[in-house]
Amino acid sequence: LAGFFIQRRRKDIEAYLDAYTPFPVREVQKDHTYKLSRDEKALFDDCLEFARELVGVAGEDTRRQRVRWWSAIALLRGLSSSPAAAAATLTIRARGLGSSTEEVVDDLGRPAAVDGDADDADEPDDAPAGAEVDDAPSPSDRKRLRALAARATALQGAGDTKLATLVKLLKAMLKRGRNPIVFCRYLPPAEYVAAALRG
Repeated sequence: LAGFFIQRRRKDIEAYLDAYTPFPVREVQKDHTYKLSRDEKALFDDCLEFARELVGVAGEDTRRQRVRWWSAIALLRGLSSSPAAAAATLTIRARGLGSSTEEVVDDLGRPAAVDGDADDADEPDDAPAGAEVDDAPSPSDRKRLRALAARATALQGAGDTKLATLVKLLKAMLKRGRNPIVFCRYLPPAEYVAAALRG
């Protein structure tokens, strides 16, 4: 379509054909930080320790090492998203799925742990981080993952300092007459945040 398609940017059509189209003006972007609660920090530390153990196993074939690396990265990524994403990722990890080759592991692991170019994807991947990358965990790992998932679930709502910070920011924006849009990378946190914000 490159020879026929004409892209119009906002500035091209603000004043076009004797009509003016106002577009929203974005506020200056800035990062907002929040402090983890004691329980959130403990969960993060325990998940980090689990991730270190995942990648610290010596003497495994390269396919299994890759599975472990992608699993650890995706696990920590889900944890940093929200308690809902962490719980979903940990629960899926507890079930485990098999992958046959290094290439398959990389193909599943890379997009699950690292954002690609969503514009090039046929369908955006909004499943929990790393949901499809893992071999079946050992019974002891499965038990540990389920316990971590239960702790993540318990942090949802009042125990979620990231959500509390978001609510505070949104209330301030609404008072200033803004119409904020909240983006979430994965479906579990999006549904979780939407349910919390309805209140």
